[in-house]
Amino acid sequence: FDINQCLVSLGGGSPRCRATRDQFTLASAWRPNGTRIIGECEQGAICEMNPADFSVRQLVPKPADAQLLYPSYSWDGRWMAFMYRAAGVTAIMMGRVRDDESLAPQSEWVRISPMEIRAASRPRFTRDGKFVFYIRNDDGLQRLLRQPVDLAAGRPLGAPVEAATVQIYAGWFADMLGSPGTTVQISTTRVFFNSVELRGNVWATSLD
Repeated sequence: FDINQCLVSLGGGSPRCRATRDQFTLASAWRPNGTRIIGECEQGAICEMNPADFSVRQLVPKPADAQLLYPSYSWDGRWMAFMYRAAGVTAIMMGRVRDDESLAPQSEWVRISPMEIRAASRPRFTRDGKFVFYIRNDDGLQRLLRQPVDLAAGRPLGAPVEAATVQIYAGWFADMLGSPGTTVQISTTRVFFNSVELRGNVWATSLD
């Protein structure tokens, strides 16, 4: 199958689409200045795409032992959060963005999801830079967590707090139902996320 990236103006009109295949597989966020789109590429690296011509440039190479997924910026553009998947564990990491817009080296990345969380996804910064929201996955139960961070010091502050339960049944069952993957987005004052619920009814009929 082909992977396409599409852009549509908020003012209306038809979307512009381009097949990007493995070169750029998932767009997950914009740079805060709106000039580039960042996302997943090249089987586990982080790239940015120019919306003017769909050209792609690698920002962060794939580590030898891991995949980098679903990157997003802090609102001031000075930090990037992303999923770091290795050895069966997916953690939330953040790295400082340098003056030349490159990401600090891997040795300076900071894990912000606790060690006991083995599956975390979809990190997003709040506008004030005091929290990162992300999804915790435990045997099909998905929770939206709010992790305090100190961006001046470049570290997490204490334990995350559960903000909402997102999904209460196994992922394989969600896939069977055709439900979409959970995603998180943050506006200036609100956190948005999608969830899928199961509902049942009791019926009665006559016995012949």
